[in-house]
Amino acid sequence: MPFRLRRFLTISLAALCSLCLYCGTARATYLDDPDALGLAVSVLRSKVGEHARVFRVEIEREAITIEIQDPGNRSHIDSWRYGVVRFLRIPTNRLSGP
Repeated sequence: MPFRLRRFLTISLAALCSLCLYCGTARATYLDDPDALGLAVSVLRSKVGEHARVFRVEIEREAITIEIQDPGNRSHIDSWRYGVVRFLRIPTNRLSGP
């Protein structure tokens, strides 16, 4: 087998394998997993309170973001986010807020 053909096949195979490894995993979202959605809502509810005035809810692939009225200052809007954060390629769930 000629050298150029062998090199082309080797590079093509390596590229195909890396593409399959990168794109081959399917990830569940919060809309696909009701248990994860319930956990996220309960974590957010524990921080914002039971009777918060919610202006917007965004459900993304790896996060849920809500905007609520600040109970102490009615002219201020707080934004809370619960979702996956990656540190050194290690995924973990985290709540971040005002």
